[in-house]
This record gives sequence, C-alpha cells and structure tokens, in this order.
Amino acid sequence: MSAREFKDLDSASADQKVKQQQQPWNDIMMERKYRPHLCMVILIPFFQQMTGINFFMFFSPVLFKTLGADNNTSLKYTMIIGLVYICATLVATVVADELERRFEFLKGGFFVLILQVLVARVKYGFETNPKMDYIVPIVLVICCHVIIVETSWGPIGWLFLSEIFPVEIRSAAQSITVSVNMLFTSIVAEVSLNLLCDLKLFGLFYFFAGFVVVGTIFFYYFMPETKGKSVEEMSHVWKQHWYWGRYYIQEEEEEPEEETGGGNIQTEMSQQPWLITDEEWVLISN
Repeated sequence: MSAREFKDLDSASADQKVKQQQQPWNDIMMERKYRPHLCMVILIPFFQQMTGINFFMFFSPVLFKTLGADNNTSLKYTMIIGLVYICATLVATVVADELERRFEFLKGGFFVLILQVLVARVKYGFETNPKMDYIVPIVLVICCHVIIVETSWGPIGWLFLSEIFPVEIRSAAQSITVSVNMLFTSIVAEVSLNLLCDLKLFGLFYFFAGFVVVGTIFFYYFMPETKGKSVEEMSHVWKQHWYWGRYYIQEEEEEPEEETGGGNIQTEMSQQPWLITDEEWVLISN
C-alpha cells in the first residue's frame, strides 16, 4: 500500500468515526448503493477458484499418475509446480500495485483459456495415442497456467476488492470475500476427483475453461478500473459505470460553510453577536 493510499484510507476512517455505521451486514445486503460491492465479493472469489488453480495444487500427483508417471516422478513434478506457484506469487506481490486491474483480469482470462484448452487437447491426444509421452508438455503448460493465474486473477482479485470497499462495509465485505473463497475451495477439492472420473481430464479442463469464459465476459462488462483511485473516488467510479450507476445512490454531501471574509458585515454581526462593539450596544440599548 502506497503512502497516498494509506493517507486516503486513514482520512476515510477518521471521517467515518463521525458518522459510524453500526450495521455493516445490513448495509451491504440491503442498500442499493452497495449492490456492486456485494456482487464483486461473491463473483470474484468464485471465478478465482473456477480457474482450476487449486485442482493443480491438490491433485497434481493424481493427474500425473493418470499419465503413467510413477510415485517419485509425480511428486517431483508436483514440487516443480509448487515452486513455480511460490515464485509467481512473490513476483505478483512486487508488481501487482503497478498493474491495471481490469486489463490484468482480461489478459489473464484470455491466456488461461488458451492454456486450459491446450491441456485438454494434449490429454485427449494422449488417450488416443497412449504410447506417446505427454507428461513433460503438460507440466510446462500447467506451469504457464499457474504463472498466469498467480499474476492476474489470483492477487489482482484480492487487490481490487481491497480498493472498492468503503469503510462502513469493509469488515462485512472482507468476511464475505474470505468465506466465499474458502467455500468454493472446499467445493473444488470435494468434486474435482469425481469430475475427473466422469469427464476425464480433457473434459474437466473444458469444464473449467467454460467458467473462465463466463468470468472474462463478466469482468469485461462489469469491472471498473480502480488503479490509482482512492476510497473516496470509488463512489464516482461506480456512479459513472454504465450498469452499476443505476444501483449506486450517491450520499448527500454536506456543503462546506463558506467563509464570509468580512464581505457582509451585517450578516456577520447578526450571526456572531460578539462582533458588536460597546458603542453599538449603547446605541441599541437606547
């Protein structure tokens, strides 16, 4: 977080202490102006998990065994994928703040879709010609898949969500984000092996690719750009969006009191009686 973003957030927190909301859950669920935030906190973690990234993390040994690898080879390739995952995440933590959020989602969706279709086609070729060795190409494609996801949909999703929450709903919104993420992580872990048995590997990747297509279309039409935007500026961003603007109701802002600067003495005297001199009090009393 940059110094400017921290200052903006600290200023927003200070302002919120004056008009603190005591019902963040009621606000985010019921108020129309928070409808964009509610949709984002549910759909972004959902689409993150439906890239299939955790299928590789959880079941890559099973995947490589289906390709004919032994236990040691399966674990070796799994370790390689894990190291790629760590390196990609470390790189993302350094460069993520400099990237355009919406563009990274669109770029990531495009390349992830290509890689998933490629893995599906390679695995389909293995099943039609099992004598050929497809393990190394699939490992390379999976590593590229991990790099793309962990430098786009993965970290950028969390960064984007942290930038759109106003202070009054931040606690509830972050709770929903983490809960949805954990929920679909569990669902993917629970059903992936069954889907692998029913759809085969190439069918499973087509399954994930379908969700990537839907997610990319959603981000194209409904995700605003938040790079360089403060918490206060996000209300204007939502207001100007072609779709979310119909839900977002801008809070009425109190007009600051204008300083008179001594231009209207009569008004100042009527509003501030202590400005009247002793001689004027004598004239008034007489």
